[in-house]
Amino acid sequence: MKIKCLEIIYEEGWYSSSQNTKKRDIRYEKGCKHWDNGNGWQRNFKSSSYYIMVEIKNIKYKIFIDRFFKDNFGRLIEKRRTIIENTMPQEINVQEKVSPRGTKYYIAVEDDLQNWLNKCNELYNK
Repeated sequence: MKIKCLEIIYEEGWYSSSQNTKKRDIRYEKGCKHWDNGNGWQRNFKSSSYYIMVEIKNIKYKIFIDRFFKDNFGRLIEKRRTIIENTMPQEINVQEKVSPRGTKYYIAVEDDLQNWLNKCNELYNK
């Protein structure tokens, strides 16, 4: 189904260390990954995310595009993000998926993402 793209959003990742933590294995909490370093220290980080917002039946959904562009366009530095944002299509085809827990989500069709990437590569290589 063809859906109008509302906006593109980039959430920056971060890294920190914290002290006075108990010994645990790697765990995930609120989108963050926590490692035990030993001696009461812990490493915390959250990966950056890049997604487009779409509205389907008056409900807004995030369609993540970061993995596609990281794999095919390279690290999402500011110059590349600007090119991606400037070439964002007005509409994109999406497919509805259901997670094992029953949550409904949408993914962008690969052909539309590839066309978008081709436009990005043309501008980037100028």
